[in-house]
Amino acid sequence: MTAIFDNLTCITSLRAGWKRVRANKGRAGGDGQTLTSFSRNTNKRLRTLSRQMRDGTYTPGPLRKAPLAKPGGGVRWLQIPCVRDRVAQTSAAMILEKLFEPAMHDASYAYRPGRHVYQAAGRIADYRLRGHEWAVRCDIHDCFGNIGHKILMRRMEEFIPCQRTMSLVRLWLRGFSPRGKGISQGSPLSPLLANIYLSPVDMALRGKRAGFVRYADDFLIVGRDRKAVLNMLKRLEIQLGKLGMELAARKTLLTHFSTGFEFLGFWFHEHEITIIQTEKSSGGGWVVASGRHAPDCA
Repeated sequence: MTAIFDNLTCITSLRAGWKRVRANKGRAGGDGQTLTSFSRNTNKRLRTLSRQMRDGTYTPGPLRKAPLAKPGGGVRWLQIPCVRDRVAQTSAAMILEKLFEPAMHDASYAYRPGRHVYQAAGRIADYRLRGHEWAVRCDIHDCFGNIGHKILMRRMEEFIPCQRTMSLVRLWLRGFSPRGKGISQGSPLSPLLANIYLSPVDMALRGKRAGFVRYADDFLIVGRDRKAVLNMLKRLEIQLGKLGMELAARKTLLTHFSTGFEFLGFWFHEHEITIIQTEKSSGGGWVVASGRHAPDCA
């Protein structure tokens, strides 16, 4: 089964990957090569990259560590792959997401084609209208840094019957972290890998009296009563423990819609949603203000 590998390493896919990398306007990786530099003789570079990936001589370049300030304070360290590696990883992400997308849970919204934060907010609104009054807001401690490579590879092997593709992913994982744990927060492939890793957790969170929304490593559990959301919170902790992960205890909040709470940059209160730092509407029903929010996946 080499069709997957042939597809993600072909010139057409790599060119599509390069187009997306260039549009993102990212910085140089560990080799110092910029987008401007790579854009010179692009076709030749892509042909060379395709040949090396196919004949087994491809080796990922060094990552570059770069600080990124968190919205809530502190610093997150990115590991930025070289431009050519981002091109290859983007091509892989575009091909592999088609294999995994049908198996993803409907309550997961981040890093998925055709999905966005407003849909996540709309799902929470629907839960509230159906009588869910209690909520627990929580997120995973160091999500990307605690993704275990062996567990991830076992999960991926269920969907990818191609050893050459798996070998390529394994090569990237070793480059991200030689200790067998953690993925790069600067790689275009990592968001898909994180969703693949957390998909079994999503599937385990099913209940009639409680529901949930996941956006990257951020969870909101909603239920008709306090007991229902706490039971699902416990189930979430158990499932994460099986993956070597845990919730960030200081960020876990049990609350009620009548009190109001913030999630994904929105303020939820009874039957109103507004974006943080925008003026609330005085009208009735659910109100979603205009604007955008970039999720914090620390």
